[in-house]
Amino acid sequence: MPIHLSLLKSHLRVDFADDDAILSLYLDAATAFMEGATRRLLSQQTRTIRLLGFEDVMLPFPPIASVGGVTYKDANGATQTLSASKYLLDTTEAMTYIRFLDDLPTLAEADNDRFRVT
Repeated sequence: MPIHLSLLKSHLRVDFADDDAILSLYLDAATAFMEGATRRLLSQQTRTIRLLGFEDVMLPFPPIASVGGVTYKDANGATQTLSASKYLLDTTEAMTYIRFLDDLPTLAEADNDRFRVT
């Protein structure tokens, strides 16, 4: 949460704990609203996206600090981790893209959960 409960309570001049639960809900709701409206993350988070294949893709909810890993299901259906030398994180534009390089492995057929970026 980008704004801590203690900061909100200080701003509202609340010095008791009776309303902490509801104030926390309000903070969470406001954060979710702002992240959705701006399509920007307000705090560091780990997100996983699922793709159908190795196409270059714009990563949602910038700023993107790093890609923790790319996993895929190979032609035999076994989960593998793609070497970091096979892709790059392109932050040269306003949005961040993951770009895949040549010589990529073959993916499993007909599996909607065959490719993930974390």
